[in-house]
Amino acid sequence: MPAEVILFPERNLALFRHVGVSLADDCISAINTFIQMPGYRPEMAHLVDLSGVTEAAVDFNSMPGLVMRAARLGHYFTQGLHCAIYAPDDVSFGFARMYQQLAEQFLPFQTGVFHDAAGALAHAGQDISTLDALNPA
Repeated sequence: MPAEVILFPERNLALFRHVGVSLADDCISAINTFIQMPGYRPEMAHLVDLSGVTEAAVDFNSMPGLVMRAARLGHYFTQGLHCAIYAPDDVSFGFARMYQQLAEQFLPFQTGVFHDAAGALAHAGQDISTLDALNPA
């Protein structure tokens, strides 16, 4: 299922919210969607929320291809930007760590993977501790 991309320009943050079954193509589509959005800025921190993923249709064999496809889009982003992946369950955390290990070699991001939202938000440069705090009251 395609990810929802929400921009918070005042926070210099792009939120990529994945739900349901997450495919490698969904990850790449989300990046392309972000690049084409009117509020796109290459220095925006990325927060990838995997808390709504019910199944990750990415495995050890397809992960290098996902990273290489993402690397082809790396020139759209500022070197060293922070990418935080919030993966609260063990399966999504494991896949996110596998992604991180490969991404560190090929992407211009400083990627962190976190079980807790507060850690992910802090890595993305945010002064809040819950994802709910991103939503306007």
